Amino acid sequence: MNEAVLGTDFQLPILFFRGTEGADSPAWLAKEYFDKIHAPHLVVWSSTGQFLKELVTRVRPLEVQT
Repeated sequence: MNEAVLGTDFQLPILFFRGTEGADSPAWLAKEYFDKIHAPHLVVWSSTGQFLKELVTRVRPLEVQT
């Protein structure tokens, strides 16, 4: 994985989603990259309602389209 291309410093929370059919994206590879990322992470616990709203609004429609 080339972190120079993907980046490691983010001002927004970074989430990884992997479905049961995600054999082409092994969990160890995502974990390796995740461990190098610098991003806020407490939003999931500090703003639970807003976080859920954003997931439903922004992420769920992507899943429904596939």
